[in-house]
Amino acid sequence: MSRHNKTSCGSAIIEFSAALLIVVPMILFFFDGAIIYVSSAINWNNCCEAARAAASGPPSAILADEPKKRAESVLAQRGPFAFQSSSTCQVSESITAPVPTAPLGGPVLGTVTVRTTVTIHPPFVLSLFSQKEGVTLRTEETLPFRYIVASSKQRISLPSDGDAEGLKAAAWSITMNARPLKQFIDYPNSKVNNVDVVSVFTSKSVDDSKAIKQSGTETIDNAQTSSRLELYEELYYCHNQSVGCRRYKKLDLQSGKEGTIKVVTDPDGACGDDTGYALGNSLARIMLDVSLIHGGIREIIVPAEIFDSVVDGIKNNGFQSSTDASVMGHAKRLIVGMVSNPEGYRTNVFY
Repeated sequence: MSRHNKTSCGSAIIEFSAALLIVVPMILFFFDGAIIYVSSAINWNNCCEAARAAASGPPSAILADEPKKRAESVLAQRGPFAFQSSSTCQVSESITAPVPTAPLGGPVLGTVTVRTTVTIHPPFVLSLFSQKEGVTLRTEETLPFRYIVASSKQRISLPSDGDAEGLKAAAWSITMNARPLKQFIDYPNSKVNNVDVVSVFTSKSVDDSKAIKQSGTETIDNAQTSSRLELYEELYYCHNQSVGCRRYKKLDLQSGKEGTIKVVTDPDGACGDDTGYALGNSLARIMLDVSLIHGGIREIIVPAEIFDSVVDGIKNNGFQSSTDASVMGHAKRLIVGMVSNPEGYRTNVFY
């Protein structure tokens, strides 16, 4: 081998070795950066899941440390990830509305904040700088929550025949019929399916009929009384949200007179929590409509099988409930009694 070739080969080896001294640390540095980025994303995702868990049950104002326990349970299920040496979780909450006290029921509104802190140790270049401390990653997530506090309720008997005569003296009645709309906007990937419709009928006298079979016409004859039910409006709900309203006429009830509200359900449709929410929201709207004409609501009659879900639906609209009259003294705006049918429960909802 000539002397010139030996010199060129030696120079190439030296240049390659010098390049490795620069390129290899750069590659390892990028690996460390990728580990930090992925760890930060995992920590953020864990924090979001922990915040959802913390906001999905009773707040600390009801059960102490329950939100933190739910958040820590989620983090424990996910476990530590690669290169993680330690982690901490802090949970705090802020209540934006007064907490109902027994025997009151009602919504508890607020926000819950979850802060997660993890320490990771990159295995390559950055470990020379972080040494034993590692790299600390912090994430914070705040979510609103709404928790319904159940009120106490008592068993009652329905009014006797003598009491029923007093109900018949009401100047007007409102009948509400809840039924599911089957195959309504039901196509693949549709977000507006499982729709419930609440039809609201008005009458100048109390309706004694047991069920409303058809709600698509303007009026319905009542076989047991001389009154006629007139369709006032239809309210549409989907996944516990109001999605539509169709009003057919003005609310022409007698101003300043008392009446009753009766809820009936479609015998062919199953009534679940969504139906209870729809009826609760509809009742809140009707009570507001009646109060605008200075009308009084003597009583609301609800089927016993959906009594609790309807009460919870009303609470979701800012109402409270209780069976103790002494705790309702501050309710200056609206107090209405609710009774189940047949023999069931009684409670009072007020705002």
